[in-house]
Amino acid sequence: MPAVKRIQHLYSTVLDIFSSLFMADLVGLIASALQLVDSVAKTQNYIQDFRIVPHEQKELVLEIQNLDPLIRKLGERISDDEAHGSDTIIQNFTDPLRQLETMLERLAKKLDSDGIKKFSGRVTWPLWGKEDVNETLGAIERFKSSLTASLGMEILNSTQDISSSLFDVAREQGADHGYIVRSHHRSAQDQRAHHVDTMSALQNAAEDQRLGTAYLPKPARDTPANQEQHYNPAEHHQIIEWASPLNFFPRQADILSNWQPGTGEWLLQDGTFKRWEAGEIRALWCRGIPGAGKTVLASIVVNDLRENLANETTGVAVVYLDHKATEAHSPTNLLPAIWQQLALGKPVSSVVHALYNKHCEQSTRPSLQEIHSVLHDAVLDCSSVYIVVDALDEYPEEHRDTLLRYLWKLGSAAKLMLTSRPHIGIDHIVPNVEILDVRASEEDIHRYLEGQILKSSRLSRHVDEPSSGLREAIEDKIVKRSDGMFLLAKLHIDSLMTKQNTAAVKDALLRLPSDLDGTYNDIVDRINRQTDDDRDLAWRTLSWVLNVKKPLRPSQLREALAVYPSATQLDPDRLTDLDIILSVCAGLVAVDEVGNQVRVIHYTTQIYFQSPNVHASLFPHAQSEITLTCMAYMRLTFQAFSHRLKQPLLLFTYNGFLHYAVEYCLVHAHGEPETHIQQSILSFLENCSVWWRLWNWKHGGHQLAPDKLHIARAFNLEVICARIIEQNEAGRLLQEAIVQGATDDVL
Repeated sequence: MPAVKRIQHLYSTVLDIFSSLFMADLVGLIASALQLVDSVAKTQNYIQDFRIVPHEQKELVLEIQNLDPLIRKLGERISDDEAHGSDTIIQNFTDPLRQLETMLERLAKKLDSDGIKKFSGRVTWPLWGKEDVNETLGAIERFKSSLTASLGMEILNSTQDISSSLFDVAREQGADHGYIVRSHHRSAQDQRAHHVDTMSALQNAAEDQRLGTAYLPKPARDTPANQEQHYNPAEHHQIIEWASPLNFFPRQADILSNWQPGTGEWLLQDGTFKRWEAGEIRALWCRGIPGAGKTVLASIVVNDLRENLANETTGVAVVYLDHKATEAHSPTNLLPAIWQQLALGKPVSSVVHALYNKHCEQSTRPSLQEIHSVLHDAVLDCSSVYIVVDALDEYPEEHRDTLLRYLWKLGSAAKLMLTSRPHIGIDHIVPNVEILDVRASEEDIHRYLEGQILKSSRLSRHVDEPSSGLREAIEDKIVKRSDGMFLLAKLHIDSLMTKQNTAAVKDALLRLPSDLDGTYNDIVDRINRQTDDDRDLAWRTLSWVLNVKKPLRPSQLREALAVYPSATQLDPDRLTDLDIILSVCAGLVAVDEVGNQVRVIHYTTQIYFQSPNVHASLFPHAQSEITLTCMAYMRLTFQAFSHRLKQPLLLFTYNGFLHYAVEYCLVHAHGEPETHIQQSILSFLENCSVWWRLWNWKHGGHQLAPDKLHIARAFNLEVICARIIEQNEAGRLLQEAIVQGATDDVL
């Protein structure tokens, strides 16, 4: 191969690798982190005299303020590298960024719920205690140190590797191509100088921060060094992250946070459960009706096992299946996610190292057999392993059988606890499985209701009126109507929390539905009785949450709701507060605090609203409306930020919903929209060059834009394809008729 072509091929390969690293999640995390930094840093503005704030809290706010330039520098670095087509290791910061985001979200939520701005007069500081503050400061310091050190080593190495490869290629071809070597050598030098400048700025920012964190307790400062003596934490983290994109630790924490203390204890005391816990039963199947609290019970079991049994030789892992994450929850992702939990804090074996190196070199993923072998070895290293798999009924049958088959093959050391609705069958794969029927006890529902009443300032005032007997009436009525379902109890108590007086509460108690469908029907009526604006906002919100292809972040949902197809500009004044959005939906929509995603409250909510009659009645043109909104958002974004069209990273960073619009606009266009809004789709395809460039960039491609017919085919738009072909054929016949002077025959 000629030297020029080999050099071009080398650069093309580097560019392909680079582009694949910058996934939407990383860009979104950068944008989200910047927003959270700004939100938390504004705390200082709410305090009349910031100087008298306790020392630790003041240092924390200042630390977070100073994160802003560092994160922005990271974003600029990614953007610059993308423009230069160079390699990068920024992908390794997806998890640290997510951890940083979670920490900032937790603090932002604390400020929002107990916030300084809500206090007047005497300054009251509601932030975390000293220990939590120091832990947060340590997390920030580790993030900055990791970013600075990694960029310093890897950026220079990647540039030197490219330069060295170019010299090798040219040297093979002889001195005739010396001008190519000199040209690219200068390019490599320029790029390296650019990286050095970036590193200098990052190191200066990090040094400024180091001086501000000198007061950190010594154990917090020494922890990374101590860990390094046992194993390389960066490499360990890299392999763990590579194994699977799933992480069930945050999900476990999120579900357990909804647990009402005191409930679910009956399961831990049940004789069949105790036999499973003692290892006498290999597989336990906890079956229950929808809304019986199976998921929360699973989290209680996992928490109890980790607190009382987990050690060096006893492992605990959990899998929370989700009907909206079927693609991500493939067996090839779930099995290594179980291994990740068992490998926590342990050195990675040589077998795993070899597997990691092999597949990284080949740019492939391990087979299911390879993954199972690694997991099997991890189980054999333990005396016993407890694996809890929740919501099997939400998992496609073909995947379910595969997952169960491989879990059963782990051997007798693996103790399985499975939860699902009763209608599925698993005994053909898991023989002699013990069955335990799950049902919310009346005592548990009473405890749950007591906790919910205390949380509601309005309802707690109503029940505390002398001699009303309202508390007992609420609990007795809801317990009877809940029929062993926590979900029904939740929906019923939520409906009472909105009542303005005791008479309204008593009237509502008389009309409580006795089943899920009746309860959802009642909620639909409540939404429709709101003002026109609130009702419209509720149904638009539910339409998005129920029909999105990928769950939206709260900021993305707010942007989507602020755009109408006929809008002429992006108007920040149209952004609606998230609290208002959630309130008009009558408790049907919630935010997953760990994943920071908007979702419906339960699987049965999705089932109810997607039943043909209900969906056709409430959301007759949901896909068309979502398609039009995505098109309008992109059009307005491209107009408002035309100066950034050649900088995709920045464009995505500062326009969060753009990720979803670019990725899924034409996915939503399939089906009913092809007829209902056909002309809008055709017009979009006629002028989609910017969309294509961004979509192509997100997917790591460097292809020229295909014609509209090929795009329509790629997104399975059959009706649109037929229409394009029809238009092209009519145009061809018309052109021939004009040439032949027979126009009248074809018009």
